Amino acid sequence: TTTGAVSYNVKYKPTSSTTWITAPATSTSFIASGLASSTTYEFQVQSICSSSSSAFSASGFFTTLAAPIACNVPSGLLSLNITSSSASLAWSSTGALNYNVRYKPTLSTSWINVVSTGTSLGISSLSAASTYEFQVQSACSSSSSAYSASGIFVTLSLAVVCNTPGGLYSNSVTSSSATLNWASSGAVSYNVRYKPTSATSWLNTTSTTNSLAITGLPASVTYEFQVQSVCSGGSSAYSGSVLFSTPAPLVCNIPGGLYSNSVTSSSATLYWSSTGAVSYNLRYKPTSSTSWLSTSSASVSRGIVGLLASTTYEFQLQSVCSGGSSAYSGSAIFTTPAAAMICNVPNGLYSNSVTSSSATLNWASTGALSYNVRYKPTSSTLWLSTTSTTALRSISGLLASTTYEFQIQSICSGGSSAYSGSVTFTTPATSVITCNVPSGLFASAISSAGATLNWSGTGALSYNIRYKSTSSTVWTTVTSTTPSRIVSGLTQATVYEFQVQSICSGGSSAYSASSTFDTSPKARGNSRN
Repeated sequence: TTTGAVSYNVKYKPTSSTTWITAPATSTSFIASGLASSTTYEFQVQSICSSSSSAFSASGFFTTLAAPIACNVPSGLLSLNITSSSASLAWSSTGALNYNVRYKPTLSTSWINVVSTGTSLGISSLSAASTYEFQVQSACSSSSSAYSASGIFVTLSLAVVCNTPGGLYSNSVTSSSATLNWASSGAVSYNVRYKPTSATSWLNTTSTTNSLAITGLPASVTYEFQVQSVCSGGSSAYSGSVLFSTPAPLVCNIPGGLYSNSVTSSSATLYWSSTGAVSYNLRYKPTSSTSWLSTSSASVSRGIVGLLASTTYEFQLQSVCSGGSSAYSGSAIFTTPAAAMICNVPNGLYSNSVTSSSATLNWASTGALSYNVRYKPTSSTLWLSTTSTTALRSISGLLASTTYEFQIQSICSGGSSAYSGSVTFTTPATSVITCNVPSGLFASAISSAGATLNWSGTGALSYNIRYKSTSSTVWTTVTSTTPSRIVSGLTQATVYEFQVQSICSGGSSAYSASSTFDTSPKARGNSRN
C-alpha cells in the first residue's frame, strides 16, 4: 500500500533463517528472484521519506512452489528381433511413468500409436521388406516430453522354408510292425525311408500326415528311419536317423496261481496270476458235469453267480494274446456252502481322516460277526485285504496324491455277503506350499504426487499392497499380479511407508515389514530404502 514515501527498503528471508536479504524498491511492488523451491518466506517493508524513514512493517508470508520435474526425451532407440512381420523396439529409460510410441512406414503420413509401461515394445502385423520409423515420448506425472528423433528399421522379405522334420519317435512296436511319428513341419507331404541298421538299401514310402504305420517287419531286428518334408516349392533334407527294435514274438503263457475267494452258496470270485495277456477265457462247471460254462475277463479276477449251493466246482483259465492263445490251465476246485440266512452286503461306505498316508474307512453296520475290507489304488488290479469287527477300519502306508477304492464284505455265522460296490477317496500331496512374505521392498520413479513400489516376487498368484503417510494410521490398499505397483495421488514433501502381502492358492502370507520413501525433492534423488 502506498505511504507517500520516496522509495522503499524490502527485506526477506526463509522463515527458518535468521539472515535477511535487503533490497531497495521504487514502487509498491518488488520481484524477488533466486528463491528456493518448496520454501516458506517472510518479508517486511520500510518507507524511505525525504527526511526520514519508517520502521519496518510486520511480516508478510509466502511459500514457493515445488521445482518441476523434467520430463526428458527418450534416447538410444533400437530395433531388435526383426522378422518379415514383427520387430521389438527399445529405448533408454527416462524414469517416466510410461511411454507413448508411434511408428509407420517411412512413406506413410499416418502414425500408429501405442503405449508402453516399460522401455521396450513388440509390434507385429508389419509389411515385409518395408522401411519403418518409430519415435518415443516420455509421459511423466504432470507433463510429457517432445517425441524423440526417429529410429529406422527394415522388415525382412518373405521366404518359404521347407523345414526338415524333427521330434522323430516310434510307438506301438510289435514283433512285425511299428508306428513312426514326427513333429509336423507344415509340409504338403512327407517321404519316409526305413531299413535294418545292418542294411544299405532303404525302403521308401510316403505319408500326408506326421505318422505312418509300417508292417511286415521281421522280429528281433533294429531299424532306423528318416523323414523328409515335401513342400509346394521343393523339399527339405532328410532328418537324422531314429532307431527302434522289433521284439521277439510273444509267448502266450498258460495262467497259474488259480484260487477262489468270497465263495457263497450261489457265487464266487475266481483269481489267477497275470501272464501279460490281452484278456483271459474262463470256464467252470460242477465237477460232476461234462459241460463247461464260459466267460472272459480283461483282468486277473472274475466274479461268477448263479451257482448251486453245496456243490463242488472246478474252473480253468486260458490266456488270449495279440498273436494267439495258450492252452487251458489245469483245474482249481472250490465248493459252495449250503444255502444259509442272508448275509447283507454293507452300504453307506465313506472315508474320513484322510492324510497323505492314511485314512479311516467307514460303513453302515449289517450286524455281521466281522467284515472283510479290501482296498487298492484305482489304477491297480491287486487288492490289499484286512478285517474289522466294527463298522470302521483305519489303514496306513498309503501313497500320497493317489486315488484309492475300497469295498466291504459282511462275515456272518453261516457265510458271507458279496463285496459292496467301490467307494473312492484321494490322499493329498505330502508337501505344503508356503506362501512367502515378500522382501526387497523399494520405491522408484518418485515424483511429488506418485511413485512405483517394487519388491522381490515370491511366486504368489497376486499381492496386496498397502501404503500411508508415516504420520497417518489409515492404510490405502491396492493389488497387483506382478512385483511392482504404481501409486498416485500422493502429497508432496511427505514421508510414506508401504507393506506387501503374498496371495497364494491356499492362503496368504503376513504383510512384510515397512519400506519408506519421501516425495520431497531433496529425498527423491535416492529412492531406494
